[in-house]
Amino acid sequence: MCLQEAAERTDPSPMSPGALLDCDFGAWHARYGALAPPAALVALSDAFAAFLVEDGIVLGEASDAMPRRAPAPARVTDAADSDDYAADFSSSDSGSGSGDDPEAAQPWSARFPEIHAQIEAAIARLGGAVAPKLNWSSPTDALWVSATTSLRCTSADQVVLLLKSSDRVAYDLQLLAEIRSAAAAGAAAADARRARAAAPRLALRRWEELRPEREFRCFVHDHRPVGVCQRDPSQHFPQLQDPAEQARMRDAVCGFQDRAFGRGFVRGSYAIDVLVSPEGRVTLIDVNPIADTTQPLLFGWQQLPYGQPRSPLAPSDSSTDSDTEDATGASAAVAPSAAAAAAAPAPAAASAPAAAAGDAPVPAAAEAAAEGPRDWTTVPLLLVESAAAVQPGARQACGMPYDMLNVQEGMEDLIRLMRQTERPGAGGEGGEDGDEDDNSGPQWR
Repeated sequence: MCLQEAAERTDPSPMSPGALLDCDFGAWHARYGALAPPAALVALSDAFAAFLVEDGIVLGEASDAMPRRAPAPARVTDAADSDDYAADFSSSDSGSGSGDDPEAAQPWSARFPEIHAQIEAAIARLGGAVAPKLNWSSPTDALWVSATTSLRCTSADQVVLLLKSSDRVAYDLQLLAEIRSAAAAGAAAADARRARAAAPRLALRRWEELRPEREFRCFVHDHRPVGVCQRDPSQHFPQLQDPAEQARMRDAVCGFQDRAFGRGFVRGSYAIDVLVSPEGRVTLIDVNPIADTTQPLLFGWQQLPYGQPRSPLAPSDSSTDSDTEDATGASAAVAPSAAAAAAAPAPAAASAPAAAAGDAPVPAAAEAAAEGPRDWTTVPLLLVESAAAVQPGARQACGMPYDMLNVQEGMEDLIRLMRQTERPGAGGEGGEDGDEDDNSGPQWR
């Protein structure tokens, strides 16, 4: 049986809207919250969801979402020039995104006081710092707007600023709208009632400093693990290169999925992110659908038995190579361990039945309960095995707005102008001196 046929037999809709709803944070956390860090859910109104995709945000005067602006330099001596500068700055700042709508000019906390209060209360309840995410996605693409370049938030203003700056969050809202629209049109009858009730929810997880070398992603097919890899492919961790430590990590992750999570989870195909403590204790971090929004990390999609990933709302016959990211290079920079190298070309073998006698059968796979003891050595474990094999990390690309990635020449012009204005005596008419100084080398220290 080919891998695609196996996927269709055991989980006919791993990328369907129903699968997406099952991987919603609120859906899985309601049942498996004891396996995950403490979290709180805040229901978001449709009006607030529309606000999240509006342009601009107005924060209160006392907001701590952004660093305080330093006082203006004292080199402006002409009163008329100073007044013009202040007037121009005030006009452009206060009018951003507000237009002629007086409500849009209000701080967001005044427009949505109930949601603001719920977020603040949840933050206090969770110890004073949280990491936000929407139904499926965290705003990791908006780290450039965070003063700490992390998801750590200590106020509602910081949470909402991250949400409004994130394309990932906007995509979640789009998915929700399309799921509800499809349900209203009569599509996906089995999930129609749930889809009509789907609503945006903000998940606030208690902030914890996670050790990246202890984070792993486990891919699951037919209710059993078929691949494990480190969660952050942009770093090399020498402490993970010991074969005995690798075996402990694989056993801990696969055993957790099999005994603690997978036995009761309704879907057979998904990916979980977990944290493994030095003592071998496993904490559930997230549940991801097998869709185009989930990264294969060190694997290539061709090594995993799902077929080509696609949008959860795409037609079932739209799984084409052109719709997916380049999987060929996904693991090209990684030298897998000997066990992984032997198992990776044949992921079907990695998903061999592995259930012990006497254990409860998994949903839709009861036949696995009588097929022998578990042996996780056939499950590929991929790690970055040398510093030369690291891959670009997604978060490193989020240090600036996406729109600025292709403006190198404009940034160079801006830096040159800033250098000129920082020099004592530099003025708008000192172009020749400025050009001469520019050739002398970098002026920043």
